Amino acid sequence: MSELNRLRCQLRAINIQYSELVRRMTGEATYARMAGLRAERRVLMALIALERQAAATKRPLLHALPSPLRSALDRIIGSSAWSS
Repeated sequence: MSELNRLRCQLRAINIQYSELVRRMTGEATYARMAGLRAERRVLMALIALERQAAATKRPLLHALPSPLRSALDRIIGSSAWSS
C-alpha cells in the first residue's frame, strides 16, 4: 500500500470515529476526544497534501517537508519512522 493510501485510510478511520462521537455527544471526555481527532485530521490532511506535492516533484516526502515541521515530526514519531 502506498504512503498516500495509508494516510487516506487513517483519515477515513478518524472521520468515522469523529462521526460516531458527534452522534453520541455525551460528556466532557467526548468533547476532548473530538478536539484531538480534529487535530489528527488536520495533521493527516497536511501530510496528504505534502505527499501529493512530493509525488508531483518525484522527491521523497521527507525532503518536501519544511525544516521546522520535519524536526517536530521527528520528536513526535521518531526519526526511525523516516527510514522505513
